[in-house]
Amino acid sequence: MPEANLMEFDGPRTPYEHEAEAVGELCRSIFFSNSPNFQTGARGWPMGLRAEARENCFAMFNKEGQPVSFIGRLERDFSFHGHKLRLGYIGSVCTKSEYRKLGLASTVLSATMKRFHEDNVDFVCISGNREMYRRAGSRFVGGLDRLIIKKEAVSNIQTGTNIRTATINDILILAYLNEQEPIHSIRPINDYEIVINYGHCVGRPVEFIIASIGEVPTAYILITKLLENNERKYRRVMEYAGDRFSISTALAKLALDLPDGGEIEIDVQRNDNLIKILLASYGADYNPTTRPGTNCVIDFVRTMTKLKPYFTSYLPEDFVSSMRFSAGNERYSAWCKDGSLTIEGMTNMVWTLLGTPPGEEVKNIKVEGKMKDLLDVCLPIPLPPLEMNMI
Repeated sequence: MPEANLMEFDGPRTPYEHEAEAVGELCRSIFFSNSPNFQTGARGWPMGLRAEARENCFAMFNKEGQPVSFIGRLERDFSFHGHKLRLGYIGSVCTKSEYRKLGLASTVLSATMKRFHEDNVDFVCISGNREMYRRAGSRFVGGLDRLIIKKEAVSNIQTGTNIRTATINDILILAYLNEQEPIHSIRPINDYEIVINYGHCVGRPVEFIIASIGEVPTAYILITKLLENNERKYRRVMEYAGDRFSISTALAKLALDLPDGGEIEIDVQRNDNLIKILLASYGADYNPTTRPGTNCVIDFVRTMTKLKPYFTSYLPEDFVSSMRFSAGNERYSAWCKDGSLTIEGMTNMVWTLLGTPPGEEVKNIKVEGKMKDLLDVCLPIPLPPLEMNMI
């Protein structure tokens, strides 16, 4: 790939306020060329319309001052079983056609990854699987099971659970239910407002469904409107939170409202056994699947060090406190007084930390002594639902 003379360009940098319209037009021309303006086209991916979106991106500009390459980003902390890490999101990756294959996008991506490192981000979710992302360490990862609820299989629905579509007035309820989940994103409430106002998420029309017992909200489901793919008619659950009985009953009710042959698709955490059992009563079986987008680990050593309090929840404190970590040339090591772990290759490291995709297996890994307990008990790390905040 020929490299551009980067001195002919300005950036990568954050666009100034007066450049925001031109950046939006670049994105519109590539992703939403049939839309009259960026605001209209981007409503399907509303996280790109956040008030702070301009401050959370990098672009390259030609010598005329026009943006020619762009990457958007977003960051959110997440909590899992009382411990906190940080997620980054990458999306809206685009380069004007006459400036492609010059290394501009890879330069912007490198700057974005460095900013994530500076911001203490642990894992990054990218909306895509281009070779450029793979060179940056992004991989498909597992950790989820997919269940399909078919309309024709639903019967004997439990009574007592009511469902309704959420409105702006329900934002605090949604935030509260999310925060009760053992694995959840830590979000500002305007994330919910944006999704409800625009009625879309990751390019699909969606709605929040609130389940209640009596007058008490007990759960929510973020679900697409009816989608059609060839002859398949379905709705996809992007996120759920709250009481599992309420969720399963709500999904059964939604399934009954589908056209004949319709189905609901839902991905659940590998260890969310209760929801699997409840949905099995409506004929749902499950199979392993991958998480949305591709995901990478920003800094193995830093993240593993941050995870030591989590490891201590399951392993002896003196064992965990003696752990040390290193990484170099795609060789990742962990050692302590009672064992060692060595992983060869970035793909194997990402899968070890975040989950192996279906049909794959981690290779070139050597574990000795009690370090095997780390693999068996603490890894992979569960991620929260990703789609609501993807850009």
